[in-house]
Amino acid sequence: MDISLRFQEIAACASRADYGRTEFFRKDENLRLATATVNRGKAFANAMSENGHDFEFKPSEDMKDVEDIDELDFNVITIMMDDDTTVAVRHVQDHPDIRGVVQQSSATSKPRKQNILVWLKSVYRQSRGFELGTFASSILVVAMQQQARKWQDIALGYINDVISLVHSFVLALLEYIVPNQCVRRGLSLLLIDELRARYQSALAQTKFLLMVELEGTPATYNHYFNDTLDKWYVFCKFFFI
Repeated sequence: MDISLRFQEIAACASRADYGRTEFFRKDENLRLATATVNRGKAFANAMSENGHDFEFKPSEDMKDVEDIDELDFNVITIMMDDDTTVAVRHVQDHPDIRGVVQQSSATSKPRKQNILVWLKSVYRQSRGFELGTFASSILVVAMQQQARKWQDIALGYINDVISLVHSFVLALLEYIVPNQCVRRGLSLLLIDELRARYQSALAQTKFLLMVELEGTPATYNHYFNDTLDKWYVFCKFFFI
C-alpha cells in the first residue's frame, strides 16, 4: 500500500510539473514527464509544419514550366518525387521491454523541391472527369493523400516517443521507491501486460485518426475554404484546362 501511494504521489507531481517535492526529478530531465512530453509535442508540431507535406508550398519561379506541360504519366511523377533527403521522426530511445510494441522506422523524407504546380497539374490531368464549370472533389482527395503521405511516419514517431518516455518514467520511478530488486522485478512483471495494452491502444487510436484524416470524406468548417477554392478554380481554368 505504501508503494502504491508513493508511486501515485510522485506520478501526480510529474503530471502537474511539480518537480520540487522530491529529488527523483533531479536524476534525469526526461523524468520531468510533463515537460518532456510538452517539448516532444512542440517538436511534433514543428515537424508537421516543416516536413509534413510532400511538395514545398512555394510559388513557381517560372510559370512557363506549368503552361508547357501537356500530359504527364506516372513515370514522370515518380521521377519528380525521387528524393533521398531524410529527417528523423524518432528522438527517444526505446526500452527493451517495449521494442515489440513501438515502431522501428526512424526517418521520413523532407519536402520535395520540385515545382508543386507541375505536380498539381499532373494530378488534375489524371483525375478529371466530365464535370462542367468545376472539378471533381475526388481531385482534392488524391492531392491531399499524396501531399500528406508522411503524416503517418511523423505521427507514429511522436506517439512512440511519448510511449517510450512514459515507460522509462514508470520503470525509473519503481526503481526509486522500491530498492529491493526482486520486489521491483515482480511488480514490473505485474504491470507490463497492462502497460503494453495501454500503449497499443494509444497506437491504435493514432492510426484511427490518421485513417479518418487521409481516407475519409473531406469536410471542413473553415470559412476560408470556399474563398480559397474559388481562387484555385480560377487558377485551374487558366493553367490546367
